[in-house]
Amino acid sequence: MKISDIDSESNVVSMLDFENFFDITTDRNGYKRYNLNSTLYLNYSYGDLLEYVPSHDLHWTTVSYNIYGTTRLAWLLCKINKISDPIRPV
Repeated sequence: MKISDIDSESNVVSMLDFENFFDITTDRNGYKRYNLNSTLYLNYSYGDLLEYVPSHDLHWTTVSYNIYGTTRLAWLLCKINKISDPIRPV
């Protein structure tokens, strides 16, 4: 399902964006960050997931857009793929 498939008048789009669920921590440099590892546990089997292989280097936001039609779920891809540095290209 893509974001465009959801009724724009419903609140479902904001439910897909889980940023309000995550704890925000401050690192030693004073930057605020979401702490996904202590806040969210996903129970899934890798066999249940689809595979996406980019043809060239992409950032996680672009991969999220290609799969879901929105960049706002890049955090989910990073969490599932155990990515600790989401700035580095895929």
